[in-house]
Amino acid sequence: IMQLDNPFQMNNWGIKKFLKVLLAIQLAVWGVIALDTMGVHIPIIRPLVMLMYLTFVPGIIIIRILKLHNLGNIETLLYTVGLSIATLMFTGLFMNTIYPIFGVSGPLSIIPLVITISVIVLVLCVLCYRRDKDFSEPSSIDVEAVLSPPALFLCLIPFLAVFGTYLVNVHHNNIILMVLIVILVLIVLLIGFDTFIPKHLYPFAVFIIAISLLYHTSLISMYLWGYDIHIEYYYHKLVMLEAIWDPTIAYRMNAMLALVMLPGIYSLLLNMDSTWVFKIIYPLLFSLVPLGLYRVFQKQTDDKIAFLSCFFFVSLFTFYSEMLALARQQIAELFLILLILLMIDKGMKKINQSLLFIIFGISLAVSHYGTSYIYMFCLILVWLLLIFMDNPAIQKLKTNLYAKFGRKREKFAGNPISLKIKDRTISTTFVLLFVIFTLSWYIYVSGSSTFNEIVRTGDHIASSIFTEFLNPEAAQGLDRILG
Repeated sequence: IMQLDNPFQMNNWGIKKFLKVLLAIQLAVWGVIALDTMGVHIPIIRPLVMLMYLTFVPGIIIIRILKLHNLGNIETLLYTVGLSIATLMFTGLFMNTIYPIFGVSGPLSIIPLVITISVIVLVLCVLCYRRDKDFSEPSSIDVEAVLSPPALFLCLIPFLAVFGTYLVNVHHNNIILMVLIVILVLIVLLIGFDTFIPKHLYPFAVFIIAISLLYHTSLISMYLWGYDIHIEYYYHKLVMLEAIWDPTIAYRMNAMLALVMLPGIYSLLLNMDSTWVFKIIYPLLFSLVPLGLYRVFQKQTDDKIAFLSCFFFVSLFTFYSEMLALARQQIAELFLILLILLMIDKGMKKINQSLLFIIFGISLAVSHYGTSYIYMFCLILVWLLLIFMDNPAIQKLKTNLYAKFGRKREKFAGNPISLKIKDRTISTTFVLLFVIFTLSWYIYVSGSSTFNEIVRTGDHIASSIFTEFLNPEAAQGLDRILG
């Protein structure tokens, strides 16, 4: 992230060097698991090795298989993490569905997980070698940029959040957290006045501010806090205790792979209590959302506006408080920003872009029902609007209007938002596939509880929109309708 102008990306390495690093990580995974099995526990090592392995290795291999090169550090990081999380969730779903057929009673226990994920990684490595063995582009780390005073200054800030929450938990003293807030404001002022922090560190600053704000809240207390998070924890623990997921339990949160698969895989392989998975790992993944927003804004405006827009997003109370009690929505928003980032990516091959749309779209659908339905309704509305705009009569009207106001048609030919359906980033096929998969998943999983709830909500809105919304005696207006 620090080296936006001088990207150092594993997906650009020579294939032999790339695979050597991945196989070394794979051996390290087997090593730490074996040591723990023998009773040799080395603090911190296993969580760090497994976190890097689970969060980056599957995704970076898939990127190489798709021959995605020179993406830029931000896109490489985001796509890598998104593909890795999707791989973990659907690997867990595959194991839960197939292994019991062959007599494995606890498919989601540690040994089956280690073996299955390792086999998937090795198979992906073979495919990667066959697909991308001829590509190699030398790259190097700009040590001067990484060790520059502004970069080191930013790196120290998350530690203030960690130490500050430790002081609050142990000594009931929040002075460091107060200093942290002042420093975060100072970063904004420095960037606003083009002082000390160079432009290539703006995305790193966005990430640092996001993770610091999240940890300065999530790490307070040894326990989970909030409302939904306890229900999420309950359904996650049901899977952990039985080492198998029961998709027939009729409750909407039981249909979310971001709850019933992902935290269990991290908890078992990192040897970390589930509480800390929700308090440490999930905020770390969620902190990538502002980074993705930065890239989206930067491509459409400039660096400073993108940074200030992201700071506004993370400074809202909801980001670093309420969202920490909505684990499933944190993962869903990560997939949502990946879909938005894909929409504005004009340099990627159409087939790769379509494949990533499908992967991230399906992953969004199994992560959070609310975000999925909102995204689905937006897709449908925009799709219908664009079809309407492509009507010959409307096209003729637009042409006449352009001519009337002295504008030439050619000026609009290169517009990022294409006027023709065949040139659009989001195709009709993707819209139909996303709608069909989302509705099918919520109808056939968890006793259709999620689908029934949205139907009841829609019926309630339709039946009371004219009676409650326009009724001055209604207590809460629209909130009562949606209630």
